[in-house]
Amino acid sequence: MGCSIVTQGTGINLRRFFHMPHIAVMMYPGRDDEKKMALAKKLQDALEEALGVDRKVISVSVEDVAKEDWDENFKKKIDKKTIFIEAEV
Repeated sequence: MGCSIVTQGTGINLRRFFHMPHIAVMMYPGRDDEKKMALAKKLQDALEEALGVDRKVISVSVEDVAKEDWDENFKKKIDKKTIFIEAEV
């Protein structure tokens, strides 16, 4: 398939799935795996088109992050120089 969703608590060996380029998505919980897979496939399509790479080398991870964890932990760790589009809210 060329697309792998890696979620917390799955027990999946992550090394088997990560290739380059890799897209990591962090979002609030509430979406099922079907929605996450649909998102991952669209991101894979977009990356394949934008970079001209074979989809077989593209991996996508989707991680649910609780709002309180995002605000207290993750948000502070992201280097502002790596954010190309910032949320407007």
